Amino acid sequence: ILPICSYETDICERDNNFLPLLEWLYCNEILNLKDEVAIELLKVLDKYSVPQLKVEAEKHLLKNITAGNALERAKLANEENTKELEAAVVKFVSKEINEGNRKIDTSQFPKSVVDKVLHVGK
Repeated sequence: ILPICSYETDICERDNNFLPLLEWLYCNEILNLKDEVAIELLKVLDKYSVPQLKVEAEKHLLKNITAGNALERAKLANEENTKELEAAVVKFVSKEINEGNRKIDTSQFPKSVVDKVLHVGK
């Protein structure tokens, strides 16, 4: 049995982020998933043993990588060990650097991402 909601869970304490989890559990899909919710879900889904929803949240986030959120997505991918999201960030950052985008400062990115970006650039 899943510990769906208790007063101590992260997901219940945040602005209705628990509702998408319930929507997934009952309907096997989430309509209108927002980036903020996908990020929060990605952070807690291992705790709830819902791997397929974690995959869906990751897929949502890798479709929406921008220069403005690439650092956040890189850190999230590193913290949550999401390989597809990390690969998408590496691809995006490599492309931006090759195109001369100066908005991307890799000095704050996780070392694993920077190493892969440098490897792609060779």
